Amino acid sequence: MFRGDMMLFQKLKDEGIITGHCGGKGTCGKCTVRFIKEAPLPASQDRILFTAAQLREGYRLSCQIKSNNNYPYELPFSDKAEPEIITSKMDSIWNRFLKEKNEINSIDKENYNINFVAAVDIGTTTIAMELINASTGEILGTFCKLNPQKKYGADVLSRMEASVNGHREELQELVFGVLEEGLKELEQKEKPDKVVIAGNTAMCHLLLGFDVSKLAVAPFSPQTLEESKIRILSYEAIVMPQISAFVGGDIVAGIYGTHMCEEEETTLFIDLGTNGEMALGNKNHMISTATAAGPAFEGGLGGEIIGTDVINLVADLLNEGIVDDTGLMKEPYFENGILRKKILLTQRDIRNFQMAKAAVYAGIGVLLEEKEITYDQIDRVFLAGGFGYYLNIESAIRVGLLPKFLKDKTIAAGNTSLLGAFLYGCNDCKKEELAFMNHTRSINLAENALFQEEYIKAINFPVR
Repeated sequence: MFRGDMMLFQKLKDEGIITGHCGGKGTCGKCTVRFIKEAPLPASQDRILFTAAQLREGYRLSCQIKSNNNYPYELPFSDKAEPEIITSKMDSIWNRFLKEKNEINSIDKENYNINFVAAVDIGTTTIAMELINASTGEILGTFCKLNPQKKYGADVLSRMEASVNGHREELQELVFGVLEEGLKELEQKEKPDKVVIAGNTAMCHLLLGFDVSKLAVAPFSPQTLEESKIRILSYEAIVMPQISAFVGGDIVAGIYGTHMCEEEETTLFIDLGTNGEMALGNKNHMISTATAAGPAFEGGLGGEIIGTDVINLVADLLNEGIVDDTGLMKEPYFENGILRKKILLTQRDIRNFQMAKAAVYAGIGVLLEEKEITYDQIDRVFLAGGFGYYLNIESAIRVGLLPKFLKDKTIAAGNTSLLGAFLYGCNDCKKEELAFMNHTRSINLAENALFQEEYIKAINFPVR
C-alpha cells in the first residue's frame, strides 16, 4: 500500500512520467519533484534523501506527499516534456542507398512507385516516426512521443504481465492512439505510400494484440516472428519480422539499415535502451543476443539522453573517489545519495547500473567467444539509438560499459531502427531483402555458462 493519498504520485505515474521502484516507501528517489513555491512540509524520507539545501529549494518525494498540494512544481530530472527524435545521419549509408535507388529508378521506373515512406520505431520508452522522401532520403516530418504503455511499468515484463492480467486491449489501444496521432500529423506533409514499423518482439506482440502469456515466461515462446500486417487508419502497416523472443525487429532493421549484413568486415552492433540488444558478424554469418538493462540507462526518468548523463556522472564520481571500484559510495552519499546536474543517484542506482553495464559487457564477451574472434578482429562498432548518439565513449569505457579495445572503432549510428524500416519500405518490403535472418543465430544468455562468468568479472568498475 502506498503512503499518503498519492494524488500527485498517481497522476505522474498514470501519465507515464514516473515509475518508481520501491512501492512508495520513499527509498528509490525516482518520483522526486521540486516545488517552485509553497512546498509541503518534508516527510521523514525527504529528510533522509535530500540535503537541507535541497529541502529549502523545494525537493520532495511525490509518494510521500499526504495532502493535495496544488502549488506549481517541476520535474528536476527532465528538461523537456517530450522526447527528442534522433535520426540516422550516416553519410556512407545514405549515399549508398541513394546510388542503389537511382539505379533502380533507371532500370524499372514504371514498376517503382514508392514516393514516401513513414518509418516507425516502437520503443519501450518512446515511439518515433519519420516521413521520408524515398527518392532523396529527405526527412519531411518527424513525430515522437513517450510510449504511454509506461503507465504499466518501465520494462516489457511488467507490460506483458499487465497484458496477461486483462489489459491486452488497452495496451494495444495506447500505442494505436500514438500511431494514429503521428500519421495524421505526418499526412499534413505528404501521404505515405508505405508504413513500416520496427520494434522489439514484446512491443510488436503488444501492438498486434497477441497473447503474450508464453512470451513472458520460460522458454519464452513468441506467437510469431514473421512479418505481420496491421491496419492503422487507412494504411496497411508492415510490422518487421523478429529474430527471437529477445532480439526484435528493431535490431533486424538496424542490421539491414547499416548494411553490416552485406559486408566482409566484422561489425558489432549495439542498441542500448531499456533492453541491451546486440549483433556481431558479417555477410557470411551473424549471431545476436539481448541483455536486460532495465531503467539503469534511463536515469529513472527522462529517456535515453538522461541515461548518457548518468554514465558521465558515474564516471565523474569514480574519478573523484566518491564511488570506489566496487561501486560503494562513501558517506554521506551512501545514505543520502548525491544530486548533481539534476540527477539524483543513490547507492541503489549505482548497484543497478553496475548490473546493467556488466550484463552488456558480458554479452559482448559471449558474442566474441561464440564467433571465436577477439576484440582486435572487430572492424567497427555501431552504437544505435539516442543513447549511442549522445554517449561519451571515454565515460563508457571508464565505467566498464564498453571494452577499451573498441574505443577507436565505435561510431554513433543514430536511430538505425527508423533507417532500416525506411529502407525496407523503399524496397517495397521484399522479404528477400532480409535473407540474412536465415543465417543469424540468437543466443539466450540465461542458458549460457560463460555469460555468468563474464558478468561476475564485469560487476566492479575498472581500475583507472
